[in-house]
Amino acid sequence: MSIRSLFPDVHIPDNVTLHELVLRYTDSYGDLPAIIDGAAKKTITHRQLKDYVRRVTSGLARAGLRKGDVFCIYTPNCPEYIITYLAVISAGGSFTTVNPVYTSYELDTQLKNSQAKYILTIPSLVKNAQVAAGHSGNVKEIFVLGEVPNCRSFSELMNDPGDAYPTNLTFNPMEDVCAILYSSGTTGLPKGVMLTHYSVVANILQ
Repeated sequence: MSIRSLFPDVHIPDNVTLHELVLRYTDSYGDLPAIIDGAAKKTITHRQLKDYVRRVTSGLARAGLRKGDVFCIYTPNCPEYIITYLAVISAGGSFTTVNPVYTSYELDTQLKNSQAKYILTIPSLVKNAQVAAGHSGNVKEIFVLGEVPNCRSFSELMNDPGDAYPTNLTFNPMEDVCAILYSSGTTGLPKGVMLTHYSVVANILQ
């Protein structure tokens, strides 16, 4: 006996990227809140989110991020986390997220496995990031949410004029990886799970 849902099948488009799905209503929602940071009492509107993503995407492209590059986000949850992952995938890259309580050894393991070329972190984790980046051999640049010597401040990306935003990228949502997320590593080292734009879009719509 077949068991079917009472609800109709969900249409999953195969030509929509994750960033297109998330940002498609920013003009319609305009000044309505898109991100609310309760701890910092900070709100980012849909209009601001679209602008910030464009600026950071442009800044990352200017910094050398190209399609297929992996960007590591090594921060606690914060608005910049969301802005960064949308900007990275808008630039054609993939993001991988790292637990902020990871040691430099654990971070190094993930950096090597994912072949991440860029890191976003916070001042208190910069030392770990620098040690891990030095061991991994792949990392080109570390961005920091704040001011730290010998590291680029994320504010530089936020203040980018946006004119280097890549407009000639071609995406294949069914094949292009937008995220490399790691398993818990219960029976061994954590393993990277490669998620395409299509798979994440499908998960959201379902």
